[in-house]
Amino acid sequence: MTLRRVALSVVALALIGGVIFALMFIVRLPLQPEYRTHVIVTSISYSSSKYSPPVAYIRFRSEGGLEGDISTPVPNLNCRVGDAVPAIQQGVTVELAPEACRKMSLP
Repeated sequence: MTLRRVALSVVALALIGGVIFALMFIVRLPLQPEYRTHVIVTSISYSSSKYSPPVAYIRFRSEGGLEGDISTPVPNLNCRVGDAVPAIQQGVTVELAPEACRKMSLP
């Protein structure tokens, strides 16, 4: 093996080690805390099929402009466009709280 191949092998191993070290560092970064907030329902659309029950698609927007959507069976829908509903935000992700826009059914 020539000196040039040995040098290239060492450089390649060093680069691979650096990438692995960087990935380990990124994985260990703490997640941003989640907190409860409110979002406004911006639209509700419906879809139906002869093979599945009707579904409502709910789009919402937070005060900071973050958007999201969920789907729920139409019989469980419990909100209207313009309603302020509870949500959970973590970083730049916003999701509706489990009790938002859904009728709670007793077991």
